[in-house]
Amino acid sequence: MTKTQTVVVYDKSFPAFWGAREIIGVPVSILWVLVFFTLAKILYDSTVFGNHVKATGGNMTAARFSGVKTDRIIIKVLTLSGFLSSIAGLIMAARLASGRPEVGSGMELDAIAATILGGTSLFGGRGSIVNTLIGALIMGVISNGLIFLGLESSIQMIVKGAIIILAVSLSEKS
Repeated sequence: MTKTQTVVVYDKSFPAFWGAREIIGVPVSILWVLVFFTLAKILYDSTVFGNHVKATGGNMTAARFSGVKTDRIIIKVLTLSGFLSSIAGLIMAARLASGRPEVGSGMELDAIAATILGGTSLFGGRGSIVNTLIGALIMGVISNGLIFLGLESSIQMIVKGAIIILAVSLSEKS
C-alpha cells in the first residue's frame, strides 16, 4: 500500500500513547512491555490454555491423545503471536513517529536468540516467560554493545547468529 515508503505519523497522541513519553520517569514503551509481560505470564502459567500450550509444545501426540485440541492451540498461539507483534510494531512506530518497512529487518535473530538464551528449547517442552524476558534484556545489552563498538550490521548479524549457535549447542548438552 505504501510502496515501501516511510509513513510519517502526524497525530501527536499516537506516539504519546504508545511510547514516546514517560510516566514517573519510566518510558511508556517499557510500561507496555510490563503490561503484556504480566498478561502473558498469567495466561501461560495460570490457565488451562497455558497448560495446553505447554503440552502441545512438549509432545503434540501425547497432548492430542490427552484430549487437547492441538490444532486449535496452534492457531490460537499463532494468532496471539501476530497480535503481540502488531503491538510491538505500534510501539516501534510510536518511538520513530513513523512507519518504516525496513525497521524490523534482522530483529527475528534477536527474538530467536533471546528465546534460546532464556532457556526455551527449540525442540519444545521447556520454556519460561520470565527467562525469555531475561534473554531479551541480555540481547538488548549485546545489541547495544555491538552498536557502541561501531560494528557494521552484517557483522552484528554474524555475532548474533554465533550466539544462537552457541546457545543451542549448550542447551542441547544439558
